[in-house]
Amino acid sequence: MRFAALLVLAIAVPACGGATAPPAGEAGLVERSRVSMGSEVHFTAWTSDEAATAAAFDKAFDEFDRLDGLMSVWREGSDIVRLNAAAGRAPVPVSPEVREVILDARQMSEWTGGKFDVTFGALSGLWKFDHDLDGAIPPRADVAARLPLIDYRALEVDEGAGTASLARAGMKAHLGGIGKGYAVDRAAAILRAAGVQDFMIQSGGDLYLAGRRGARPWRAGIQDPRGAPDSIFAAIDRSGYRGWVGAEYRPSGRTEDCLAWLDKARGA
Repeated sequence: MRFAALLVLAIAVPACGGATAPPAGEAGLVERSRVSMGSEVHFTAWTSDEAATAAAFDKAFDEFDRLDGLMSVWREGSDIVRLNAAAGRAPVPVSPEVREVILDARQMSEWTGGKFDVTFGALSGLWKFDHDLDGAIPPRADVAARLPLIDYRALEVDEGAGTASLARAGMKAHLGGIGKGYAVDRAAAILRAAGVQDFMIQSGGDLYLAGRRGARPWRAGIQDPRGAPDSIFAAIDRSGYRGWVGAEYRPSGRTEDCLAWLDKARGA
């Protein structure tokens, strides 16, 4: 599968760690990056207070890491790891955040007639979704055998008890297609609460634009994964925008952003 990747044009060169700060008292770009949820998370703000903005960025990065600890399918003891381990046996206590994301995912599944389905995790090990990505196509018979385990209606949330459950043994939830977007929204709320109003968040294919880049809007564009570096075939200027694009365009990239979208008739 090949998908267009989201490229934020307001940043000429992605920054790792610190970026050149604006002179004291003058507004300019402040940038920070960190890896979380399997992707680089990049924050940019137009501000005259680098120290306060950097502190807000740190809080937002910490929120990404906290949510990853709840939703990861790899981190021992995460809500999702425990939920999957108890599939077909018993409900397990999960955090309010995970319950909220599961309920949001269910609504998306209903809107799309099941094309979006976070129980696609049952296909992990056949289709390689994460760091084990190898491009191999699994045998059709192996995929068909697991299709009965993919059913968003069998992932239940009990808000009163604070639990979630998977109805059948072998089922697996995977929030890769929605959890990162939830984290972006939480990070945006943290930045706003800290007084940062003009900012941009990019994580994988998720993008959040707020306010302006000085005198003009933020600019975002679509990069062709087969084109030259930084080649853009479409761009938009926005002062407020929340969007998502499937983001597998690097050979080592992860496919989790797009593989919650599933043709259940084919398991692909």
